[in-house]
Amino acid sequence: MLLTNALLADGTRADVRICLDLIDEVGAALTPAPGEESLDLGGRLLLPAPAEPHAHLDKAFLAERFENPTGDLIGAVEAMEANRHLLTVPDIAERAERAVRLLVSNGITAIRTHADTTIDNGLRSVEALIGVRDRLRDLCHIEVVAR
Repeated sequence: MLLTNALLADGTRADVRICLDLIDEVGAALTPAPGEESLDLGGRLLLPAPAEPHAHLDKAFLAERFENPTGDLIGAVEAMEANRHLLTVPDIAERAERAVRLLVSNGITAIRTHADTTIDNGLRSVEALIGVRDRLRDLCHIEVVAR
């Protein structure tokens, strides 16, 4: 696909050729190849897709389930500790997948997520997030980091 008349982040205007989901060529007045789809961006800003560099997908949407009476980080940590025993691999996976789909619907193409590895949690978060990563690999790049 050839994107023409794009405004780039540095303020220049250029045409951008996409091949196999990657930027193949950037230049002025590129000519469409035979059979190549072309789209005039009319000077609209063209940016790379954003990435989420620091997520905790295993904790996504827990505020819907566990009360945080103080409403701050310490309260969230205490609520997590008090309720960790209620979290299962399928539960973690369901909430994480919902979060990934929400992020992707807003343009995110890559996510780096932490996974809790505590004595009480074991590897439940890692197992759930690896499953989500594998299921959604065609939708988004997910990197799981145990901490």
